[in-house]
Amino acid sequence: MNLFSHTLANRITLIRIVLTPLFIFFILSNMNYSLHIGVAIFIFLSLTDFLDGYFARKKKQITALGKIMDPIADKLLIGSALILFTGRGVDLWITITILLREFLITALKIYMLGKGKVISSSISGKLKTIMQSIALSFVMLNLSFHYWLLIAAAILTVASGIEYIIKIKSITGNEIINVPNTITFIRFCLIPVFITLIFKSNRVTAIIIFALITSSDKLDGVFARYMNQITRIGTAFDSFADWTFIISVFFVLFIKYNLSYIWAVLLFIPGLVSAASKMIYERKKGEIPVTPIAKIAMGFIYMTILAILIDFEYKNVMMSVMIGLSYLSMAVYIIKAANSVYGKKRVNQT
Repeated sequence: MNLFSHTLANRITLIRIVLTPLFIFFILSNMNYSLHIGVAIFIFLSLTDFLDGYFARKKKQITALGKIMDPIADKLLIGSALILFTGRGVDLWITITILLREFLITALKIYMLGKGKVISSSISGKLKTIMQSIALSFVMLNLSFHYWLLIAAAILTVASGIEYIIKIKSITGNEIINVPNTITFIRFCLIPVFITLIFKSNRVTAIIIFALITSSDKLDGVFARYMNQITRIGTAFDSFADWTFIISVFFVLFIKYNLSYIWAVLLFIPGLVSAASKMIYERKKGEIPVTPIAKIAMGFIYMTILAILIDFEYKNVMMSVMIGLSYLSMAVYIIKAANSVYGKKRVNQT
């Protein structure tokens, strides 16, 4: 069934999504007038953002699918433009601020949709999208005041994000917005800061940020137990933040310190398989498993990252041990997932 054929508004949204890669192509292309064509596509897609909402309201065709797909189309376009023009008129901190907010709110909206609750766009959310589009258009056209427009867009982005968080908290209570998840989110926000410092060879400050990231990884768990705020989404978010940090940092470290990519590949496999095993277990048991060997492996991974940062003499040995612990942890998760599936089948058969 083609969901996009149902309404004109959803068709327009689909066109915006399909044309975003075309915008990226022309911005990156070296052809004559490619930049001008790319800017024209960006402005066209930004203007059509108002059309899908207009037709949805006029024809009374507002759907749950449209409420989700419309902001996703916005974020694909805005996110692509921010990344493409970072360092070309857009400061890195502005890109990080906006992208982190968009990622968080989109993830929360999708989670709430799974609960049967649609969080529609607010007025502040629409205003921040308009300001982002205007500011980025000024950047692409190299017009005056683009920097101040970007700052205004960043402020509106953060403000609207806070509004969404308050709205979601009023619906879910402490299930999503609580102290442990806030600590995890701060840790997540520090990841791009750490990566930026590594690229800039600011090793001392990078180690300080690294210490904050690793300590916060323990603090969220302590607060979750102490405040009795252990939730399924919190456990999943904590694991996601851990592996996002580990995979991204190791790729950056290998680029910066000329280490073999085979280490990153070997580490990526257990991360992916463990995540899949956790999802299977969670679906069958209704909870996300946490094992002692996984905690030990995570601690050793952090120690290995620090060893690479300080150029420890035996860092290669530590990486070998780290890989071994990661695969051992993966094996435990596979066994738990298999038992959750086949163990239940055996019980049903008896």
